[in-house]
Amino acid sequence: MAGELRHISSSEVARELALRSAEARRATKRFKESIARGEVGVEEAFDSPLVARVRVVSFLQCFRGIGPTIANDFMSQAHVAPDRRVGGLGPHQREKLVDLVGRVLERQR
Repeated sequence: MAGELRHISSSEVARELALRSAEARRATKRFKESIARGEVGVEEAFDSPLVARVRVVSFLQCFRGIGPTIANDFMSQAHVAPDRRVGGLGPHQREKLVDLVGRVLERQR
């Protein structure tokens, strides 16, 4: 009968959610790799919705020349909590981090 809804089992829902989550993780990974290759600019990287749920420290380490020590130093300078995600940054924090990462990338050229 037209208009009837098909019953979806909880295991089908779980499988679909797992597939969507896996695809989202793959997309984020590809984006982070493009940041590491220098294909994405600093401003564009911070604006991307793909990294909104990524922790700032992990995100900063995507950029060439920024390791754990420098990432933590930048976070301290910008007054960013260790567990903060990119999407949760305030405008001043974001501006400070963009400036700091930009300086590192400029020195590499």
